[in-house]
Amino acid sequence: MISIVFSNEKGGAGKSGSSHLLALGCAHFEQAAYVLHSDKGAVPPAEDRPYWIVDAKDPAKCKAAFNKLVSQPGNHWVIVDLPGNEVELDKWIAPVVSMVVLPTNLEEGFVSRTLAHFDMLMKEKGNCWILPRVTGTLNADEAKQLERITATGRALPTVKHVKKVYKLNETTDQYTTPETVVNNAAKQVYRTINNHISRQLISEG
Repeated sequence: MISIVFSNEKGGAGKSGSSHLLALGCAHFEQAAYVLHSDKGAVPPAEDRPYWIVDAKDPAKCKAAFNKLVSQPGNHWVIVDLPGNEVELDKWIAPVVSMVVLPTNLEEGFVSRTLAHFDMLMKEKGNCWILPRVTGTLNADEAKQLERITATGRALPTVKHVKKVYKLNETTDQYTTPETVVNNAAKQVYRTINNHISRQLISEG
């Protein structure tokens, strides 16, 4: 069982998008996955998705669902989409997951707040990593922000920033197969996280 938490104090940094991309990537590689939706936004509809979504918006629900899923036998991933500004929940879950990932856009304000949150979480859990999201060729300002992230020594490879991760059919209000760009980004996020976890397991013996 692998547990990944996506955390960032800054709203709009990509926690929910990255969580669902990773879960979709798991499905592409036939890896069972649960998304614990503890973000304050509406819980995305689960109809016909290739992964499970758990309503964990209440902190007590999140803790109970997480403890239940991680204690179950089997080869499944538990992916937690944390809300912003829930420091106590961050501090509770960070030490007990396989990996903490902080996604961020490459804007100075996002990166500054991401780095501050990263420093706080590193005191709770050493296995924290920053996931830079890019939209295309970097401009000078974005390249500078990426250098700030890389300087931590905890930067994951950049992944494509896509907007429509969970797509609804306008007439049925149900989840539909995402477009190719989303599927490709999902596979990229899964490979990035899975490769890191695999290297970590090897180094631990």
